[in-house]
Amino acid sequence: MMSFFIKKTILGLTVFTLGLSSQSRADLESKFKYELQFEKRVLSVASQKVVNQYHVVFIAGIMNEMAPGYFHDNINSLKLELGSKNYSVIRPQTTHSVEENGLNLSKQLRNIYEKNKKKPLIIIAHSKGGLEVLDVLFRDSVFFNDAVTWAVFVQTPFMGSPVADFFFKKCDPKISKGLYCNAGYHSIMTDVSAMRLDHQLSFATQSAFDLLHNKVRLVRASKDVKDVSLLLKFSAELLAKQNEPNDGMVLLRDQIIPGFNLDLGVLESDHFNLLTDPFISNQKPKFRRAFTRALFSELLHLSD
Repeated sequence: MMSFFIKKTILGLTVFTLGLSSQSRADLESKFKYELQFEKRVLSVASQKVVNQYHVVFIAGIMNEMAPGYFHDNINSLKLELGSKNYSVIRPQTTHSVEENGLNLSKQLRNIYEKNKKKPLIIIAHSKGGLEVLDVLFRDSVFFNDAVTWAVFVQTPFMGSPVADFFFKKCDPKISKGLYCNAGYHSIMTDVSAMRLDHQLSFATQSAFDLLHNKVRLVRASKDVKDVSLLLKFSAELLAKQNEPNDGMVLLRDQIIPGFNLDLGVLESDHFNLLTDPFISNQKPKFRRAFTRALFSELLHLSD
């Protein structure tokens, strides 16, 4: 197999060095800090009209079955502050591999696109959900190009998570079932994730690379171990042993696609604070609403 690194040389460094400036990163971070001042804030009528041109698809991460309020506060912000009711929520199955969920997700996104009269999509994918959206991009790049305006990957473990390694090291998904012993956790182990990404990039077409540059953006995050949500305490302490910034579930450096500079920003947040259930996050709803306003303000800015 021709490795990603060989193909990188063949295709030329330009594809991989194109990206966002540091100013773009600073913009989202400053917008988020600004929005955190407000309990609620309704965006301008002009901004609401632009947001209503899109259908927003929220895609949940691993163990979403245990978080019924996933995206609850973000959706409230979308409806009440951004003036849009054009949204869908997809919850990929935790126990299924990235590839299994990706195949099903491609069909679900097509159905949403057709059902909503081909209104362009803005995808907001969290954690493992981002890996499954990336699978769709490489699997069905023609559809992705036609249907998707922006795909925002929030705290996505592109290079896997040492937490999955820890829990899965004695599991065999073919014979062992349980909370962690399944194909879903296996597919976010660090070696499995690195191999999958290398394969995807090695066999990607130029059009797929163009999609990554033009339509994909990343939001990364980290949080001090002492300040993470209660359910992340054990995993955060596990990651803290590596002496690297992390969000309690994923190392900051593993939330990137190597060779691509696609960051919208690096925020101070744990893995639950920006998008998940308000009952498992230690941040109040205003935190997720502020993030939603800041994110859409930045996407509208980039779309100008």
